[in-house]
Amino acid sequence: MLKFITCFKIRKKVKMLGGGDVLDILVFITTMCEAAAEKISKEKNMDYEDAIKFVVDSIEEGCNLLKE
Repeated sequence: MLKFITCFKIRKKVKMLGGGDVLDILVFITTMCEAAAEKISKEKNMDYEDAIKFVVDSIEEGCNLLKE
Protein backbone atom coordinates (compact mmCIF):
# COMPACT_ATOMS: atom_id res chain seq x y z
CA MET A 1 0.00 0.00 0.00
CA LEU A 2 1.26 3.46 -0.91
CA LYS A 3 1.94 5.70 2.08
CA PHE A 4 2.93 9.34 2.10
CA ILE A 5 3.81 12.21 4.37
CA THR A 6 3.64 15.80 3.21
CA CYS A 7 5.12 18.64 5.24
CA PHE A 8 4.38 22.33 4.83
CA LYS A 9 6.44 25.12 6.37
CA ILE A 10 4.42 28.20 7.26
CA ARG A 11 6.60 30.91 8.79
CA LYS A 12 8.37 29.15 11.67
CA LYS A 13 5.93 26.23 12.02
CA VAL A 14 5.77 22.98 10.07
CA LYS A 15 2.56 21.01 9.55
CA MET A 16 2.54 17.33 8.61
CA LEU A 17 -0.23 15.65 6.63
CA GLY A 18 -0.67 11.97 5.85
CA GLY A 19 1.26 9.20 7.46
CA GLY A 20 -0.06 5.95 8.80
CA ASP A 21 0.72 3.89 11.83
CA VAL A 22 3.73 4.54 14.06
CA LEU A 23 5.95 2.06 12.19
CA ASP A 24 5.24 3.80 8.86
CA ILE A 25 6.13 7.19 10.32
CA LEU A 26 9.35 5.81 11.86
CA VAL A 27 10.39 4.35 8.49
CA PHE A 28 9.81 7.74 6.82
CA ILE A 29 11.72 9.60 9.52
CA THR A 30 14.62 7.14 9.42
CA THR A 31 14.89 7.48 5.65
CA MET A 32 14.82 11.29 5.84
CA CYS A 33 17.46 11.32 8.59
CA GLU A 34 19.70 9.02 6.57
CA ALA A 35 19.36 11.26 3.50
CA ALA A 36 20.12 14.35 5.57
CA ALA A 37 23.16 12.70 7.15
CA GLU A 38 24.51 11.60 3.76
CA LYS A 39 24.12 15.13 2.41
CA ILE A 40 25.74 16.71 5.49
CA SER A 41 28.57 14.18 5.30
CA LYS A 42 29.33 15.08 1.69
CA GLU A 43 28.80 18.85 1.90
CA LYS A 44 30.70 19.36 5.16
CA ASN A 45 33.30 16.65 4.51
CA MET A 46 32.23 14.97 7.76
CA ASP A 47 32.36 11.30 8.74
CA TYR A 48 28.97 9.62 8.15
CA GLU A 49 28.63 8.48 11.79
CA ASP A 50 29.34 12.03 12.99
CA ALA A 51 26.74 13.33 10.54
CA ILE A 52 24.16 10.86 11.91
CA LYS A 53 24.96 12.01 15.46
CA PHE A 54 24.61 15.64 14.34
CA VAL A 55 21.18 14.92 12.81
CA VAL A 56 19.94 13.08 15.91
CA ASP A 57 21.25 15.81 18.23
CA SER A 58 19.60 18.47 16.06
CA ILE A 59 16.27 16.64 16.20
CA GLU A 60 16.52 16.32 19.97
CA GLU A 61 17.33 20.03 20.31
CA GLY A 62 14.44 20.95 18.01
CA CYS A 63 12.01 18.81 20.02
CA ASN A 64 13.14 20.47 23.24
CA LEU A 65 12.60 23.92 21.70
CA LEU A 66 9.09 22.93 20.60
CA LYS A 67 8.21 22.00 24.19
CA GLU A 68 8.96 25.54 25.40
